[in-house]
Amino acid sequence: MFGTLCLKDTKITSYTDEYFELIEQLRDLIEDDLALVYSYEQMREIAMLDSLTNIYNRRALNLLAQQKLNLALRLGFDVCCLFIDINDFKKLNDTCGHEVGDKALIILADTLKTHLRGADIVGRLGGDEFVAVMQVSDKSKINYIMNKISTEYSKALLKEDVCDLSLSIGYSFTNKQKQAFETLLNDADHAMYKNKQAYKLAKKAQ
Repeated sequence: MFGTLCLKDTKITSYTDEYFELIEQLRDLIEDDLALVYSYEQMREIAMLDSLTNIYNRRALNLLAQQKLNLALRLGFDVCCLFIDINDFKKLNDTCGHEVGDKALIILADTLKTHLRGADIVGRLGGDEFVAVMQVSDKSKINYIMNKISTEYSKALLKEDVCDLSLSIGYSFTNKQKQAFETLLNDADHAMYKNKQAYKLAKKAQ
């Protein structure tokens, strides 16, 4: 961060050394204040991010998602919440170790950031649970989006030499009424749980 402090007078003036010293002190005060503001902004950003995956943490996710829902109600657009869970994640941690598990989490976060839009809100609730909150213009495309996430995640895991993992994803849409994000999140969570149970049943039948 840098800038210029410029002082002008309406007439030619002979400034004393004391005057220049005061100007330098003012400059130093301004520099210190700007550094403090910059540090505050950095701290605020850190407080909103998940330390492992560098996406929004639960606190930030709740705040930003509710703001998006309020805006959607005023402007009349639809919002979709995706609840994403990694299948067999505990088994991965137990067999390959937490370092590999952390890598799988980071890859999923990067996949979501890469293949969703910049305006979409992506966060980690904790563990292997991730959420994406998106403005949608065509609800029929949601299955395509979920398949795209799953496919790109598998590709990224293969590229990073991590064993292949699948995802269980549930979704919910806003209802055009004033709505708490927690309600939208719970609906998506229930949908994800149904898909995870179907995954487990299919795996047992193999």
